[in-house]
Amino acid sequence: MKILKKIIDVFFRLLPHLNFALAICFITFYIVDRFNRPMAFINNEISKGMLVAFAVSVILQSVHSIYRNLK
Repeated sequence: MKILKKIIDVFFRLLPHLNFALAICFITFYIVDRFNRPMAFINNEISKGMLVAFAVSVILQSVHSIYRNLK
């Protein structure tokens, strides 16, 4: 059980960094998409998968933060 707790702790320490990186990616995709529409960064399967990963990681980070603040 101790090793599982350490893995979970590391995961939640890395989660804000992952969210930051994904947010920067989507801001970049948006800006590039505005200037060069044929590239279609936002309207492809890879971006959609990244968007789902971003949404799930933000939800996990939010739930963890709420839980931590209630303690």
